Amino acid sequence: MNFGPRLNAQALRDRRNQETTLHKLAQTQSDIYFLTCCKKLDIVPKGLRLKNPLSSSGLPEASRICEQASVKLRNVALKLCYRKQRTLTGNANTNDWRRHLNSQSKINGVERFLKDSYSTHVRRCFAKKNAKLRTLSKENILLSGLVEQGHPFITHLFKTGVERSVTTTTNSHPNNQQVINLTDEPLSDAQLSLLNKGLLFCPTNKIDDVDLSFSISRFNRRVRLKEWAHTEGISDSPQPLSHPQLPKREWTPGTNRNRYIDCFTDSVQQHLRSFLNTIDNAHTSKTDNLSKQERRALKELSHNKDLVIKPADKGGAVVLQTRENYIREAYRQLADGKFYSRQTSDQTKQVMTKIHSLTRQLGKDTQEDIKLLLPPNPNSGHFYLLPKWHKIYSLLENIVSDSDKPINNSNIISLARKYNVIPPGRPIVSGINTPTEYLSAYVDRFLQPLLAYIPSYIQDTTHFLRRLQHEVPFVQDGSYLVTLSLPCILTSPTKKGLSPVGNFCLNIIPLIKPTT
Repeated sequence: MNFGPRLNAQALRDRRNQETTLHKLAQTQSDIYFLTCCKKLDIVPKGLRLKNPLSSSGLPEASRICEQASVKLRNVALKLCYRKQRTLTGNANTNDWRRHLNSQSKINGVERFLKDSYSTHVRRCFAKKNAKLRTLSKENILLSGLVEQGHPFITHLFKTGVERSVTTTTNSHPNNQQVINLTDEPLSDAQLSLLNKGLLFCPTNKIDDVDLSFSISRFNRRVRLKEWAHTEGISDSPQPLSHPQLPKREWTPGTNRNRYIDCFTDSVQQHLRSFLNTIDNAHTSKTDNLSKQERRALKELSHNKDLVIKPADKGGAVVLQTRENYIREAYRQLADGKFYSRQTSDQTKQVMTKIHSLTRQLGKDTQEDIKLLLPPNPNSGHFYLLPKWHKIYSLLENIVSDSDKPINNSNIISLARKYNVIPPGRPIVSGINTPTEYLSAYVDRFLQPLLAYIPSYIQDTTHFLRRLQHEVPFVQDGSYLVTLSLPCILTSPTKKGLSPVGNFCLNIIPLIKPTT
């Protein structure tokens, strides 16, 4: 057991205070993990469940109110945990415990001790939360069956980030794996540690003064534009409204219009100047969230042009493929003439011309509004694939020889490499800066609230389970649930779907009660 180096009384007191802070941080992080999983599973911890004081009356409305209030309490508790985590993280990042250490060897020894103590406490806290989650899940009629069967919908929640970082990529369920290496090149410990952080992890970078100042200026401009639009858009004139002459994109409203906004923007600029004057790049490098080995691994992976790293379509895993296999799967899908057609040139200009042609058929005010929704320099969409690793088992089942069976968690990755099985990709077309990016978001803003009124609407797996439990009482033991797979739903032509959408909107909008 690591007790750390011998310290004097004051240094020992500082180390214990730092250790206590780290233990509180570990406890708070496990609380966040626990409440987040409860939210995903739509369950409420026992300590946050409100008892119905009118249970003897038999009123279902009273029970429903208590359930809704319990859910809100759970969500509030999660927010409080996040707030507490921010405070504890700030306290843990201070170097006050180093003040009374007079040698680098003692500093290194205390750092190792604190790291080991924190890791041990994190594992202990997360293990307790996992046990609580299993107990709560078994109390639910539908979730209990999934827990007993070890269904990935449940089991992937019981695998914490701490546990993932110490497990290898070859001894876990394919739906639970964090890093899936389908290439022949093995990963180093540093590369595996880096990839285990996830593709949304942000390494510490030096602050770009110019870019930060430009972003602050754009933010202040948006604040002034909102104030200008709100003020200029109000009029007591009895004259019919006409579309005003819209300002250019680079125009910024002047000062002395609203003293509160002037004070706010001046304060932001003042804080920015003060912050830039106190930046110490040397101090920033000391708080790097990557080790030297992980920095080197990041450079190696980013410079490897033969490697494609993508998030899995489901499960949140990181999938590594060779560029050759990735491009081969893309060509296989794009070669399907039912959904794709080869173009001899970029069609962006033609699409913009068609949009302008359609807007001429609309009113003048609408034309001016749509002009603001068109990007000044549009690009074509970016096509990419998300590997469907969850389908790899069924693909291997049909081609693996009997000598390599059974397919299990320990050999599924090696079998995929041996038989060169490429997981099918989910096609995605990124619409960033395309001609219809903002137009699509504008239309989606009106259609999205109507989805909940469709009788067949299912938000996610949790919503489906909740509907089975509360709205389909005839599901009994021994019942069979049948699902249909639509492999081409993402690439199916949308023209046939526009007519039902239009009919649904015409029928449902008059029935929706306006909010007061």
